[in-house]
Amino acid sequence: DEDAALPRLGHVYRRIEDTANLGTSDSMLIIKGRMAWIELKVAGPNAKPGMRPGQPGFGRQWLVAGGLAWVLVGHPDGSLRLLWGDTTDEDWRDQLVARYDKLTPDLLEYMVSNV
Repeated sequence: DEDAALPRLGHVYRRIEDTANLGTSDSMLIIKGRMAWIELKVAGPNAKPGMRPGQPGFGRQWLVAGGLAWVLVGHPDGSLRLLWGDTTDEDWRDQLVARYDKLTPDLLEYMVSNV
């Protein structure tokens, strides 16, 4: 069995490139059966996440349905910003949930928790 050699970490992370369904978030995270969609962004000097038109809509649909959707933004200073998944470039300051110095297991657990 190929899976027998894999460590049992209790989490799955997948990077998704979906050209057929524009707006779908970049990544899916599952930890202990809890799932979240994550849009990954790198902010420029103006700190906006740089969302494309369909991306906030995907996050909004997921949140309204009771799921978890996030935007994780890497900043030029090396820190990370966690934003709600329906964030737009215009409202990103209002959507800030937390700031982190780096990606940690605690951050990943938070992203799949019932916030």
